Amino acid sequence: MTTQLKFGYACKPSQHPTSSSHGARAPVEKILVFPNDTIVVSAGGNKIKLWDMSAGGKLLHSIESHYKTITSMCFASKKTCLLTGGLDLVESSSSYLTLSMSENDQYMVYGMSNLLSIHERRPEEEVLNGVPTVDGPYCETPLFQRERGVEEAVAVDLTARQLDKMNLGALDHLLRLKRYRELVSTMMAKELPNTHPEMVVSAFQQLRIRQKLHLALSGHSEEELLPLINFLRLNLFKSTFFDVLYEVVNVFFTIYAEESISIRVVQSFKALQNEIAHEIQLQKQICKVLGTLNLFSKATTSRQITSNLPQVVDFSKVKLVPEVVWSLKKT
Repeated sequence: MTTQLKFGYACKPSQHPTSSSHGARAPVEKILVFPNDTIVVSAGGNKIKLWDMSAGGKLLHSIESHYKTITSMCFASKKTCLLTGGLDLVESSSSYLTLSMSENDQYMVYGMSNLLSIHERRPEEEVLNGVPTVDGPYCETPLFQRERGVEEAVAVDLTARQLDKMNLGALDHLLRLKRYRELVSTMMAKELPNTHPEMVVSAFQQLRIRQKLHLALSGHSEEELLPLINFLRLNLFKSTFFDVLYEVVNVFFTIYAEESISIRVVQSFKALQNEIAHEIQLQKQICKVLGTLNLFSKATTSRQITSNLPQVVDFSKVKLVPEVVWSLKKT
C-alpha cells in the first residue's frame, strides 16, 4: 500500500484513499523526514504536525507553539531535536525566513529580510563534583547580614486581592491543560469581563507568567475580538490592572497590526487608540499641574526660611571719610 501526503499550496481535496492533508487554510511551508523514514514533520500556518507513514499517513501529534506562520524547520543534536522559526517577532526585530544548524551543533544560522545571523555555541564549563570550575584565583564571596530593627514587626492585613493568588475556578482547568486560546475565548463569552474583571486580569497574569500571551491572543474570530478590545478599553488605565493589561495591549497590537480584520474590529481598535491618546493627554496635563504646584511649594518654603533668619547688619558697604576718622582719633 502506498501512502500519499497532500501538502503544498494547492489546497484541493485529494481523491487518494490514504492521503492526508495538513489543512485547507494553511499551505505547507516545510517538510522534514526523521531518520527512520516513517515519521514526517510538516509545518503549515502556525502548526507543526507529525505523520506516521507506516500507518497510512496517520496524524500522531499537532504542535502549536507559534502564533504566526512557521517558515523554517531543521534538525539538531543528531536529529533528536527539532528547531523552528517563523514570523512571530518575539525574540528579534525581523522575521525568520530560513534556519539551519551545523552537524556538531556548533553554529546556528538563520536568515531574515536582508540579514544573515550566525550564532556560535559557547564552550561548556568543566564541572567538578557538581560545581563549575572557574579560571583564576579562588575568590570567596563576602557574606552580608542585615540587622533587624528594634521595633516589633506589625502585622498588616492586605485588603486588595492579589491577582497571582486568585482562584480561577474552571479557567484554571484550561490553564493546566495548556488550552490558552480556548481560555481567552471562554472568558470573553461569559459575563466575567463585566462582573469580575479582576478574575480576567488574573488569568492574563497567569498567561504572562507562562509567556503564552502571544499564543493565547492569536487566531480569534470577530465575535471574540470585540469584547476583548472593549474590556481593554474600559480597564486598561485602572491602577491595579495596568501592569498586566499594558503588556496584553502590546502583544495584541503586535499580532493584529498586519492581519486582515473586519471593519467592526478596526473601529474598536480606533476606539482603544483614542482612549489611549486621551489618557496620554490627561497625564500630560496632570504633570503640568504637579510641576506648577511644586514650583509654588518651593517658593513658599524659601520665603519662610528667609523670614526666620536673624537680622544681621552688613558693614561691608559702609565708608568712613577722613574727617570722621580724625575725630575718632582725637576722642
